[in-house]
Amino acid sequence: PSVISTQKLLFADDLKIFTQVNSISDCEKLQMDLNKIHKWCNMNNLQLNISKCKIVSYSRKLSDIQFNYTICNTPLNRHSETKDLGIYMDKMLTFSTHINSLVQQSFRILGFIIRVSRDFTDIS
Repeated sequence: PSVISTQKLLFADDLKIFTQVNSISDCEKLQMDLNKIHKWCNMNNLQLNISKCKIVSYSRKLSDIQFNYTICNTPLNRHSETKDLGIYMDKMLTFSTHINSLVQQSFRILGFIIRVSRDFTDIS
């Protein structure tokens, strides 16, 4: 929606809002945008699935600014990682969860190839 001031990414029915947070006032701006989104959804007869809404703070700092974001007085869950368009991203942006997932998937595929090709003998 164009009612918000923070940056946004839209894909199908998925909305991500984000901004650089350097102070509590930045958190409050983000909270105001969450309130505006909730109001816009109500005005347009759309329902947010608040259980799917999550907060991830990306930072390489050891401690980040903590703020309790809410939608309609319901606290949003804070996560240390999330999966977006098939990519796992953790809060430190190391991508280690994504890499580990790819390695595990590769081992499963390799195991499948070994099992189905066990009886192959003729190379020609």
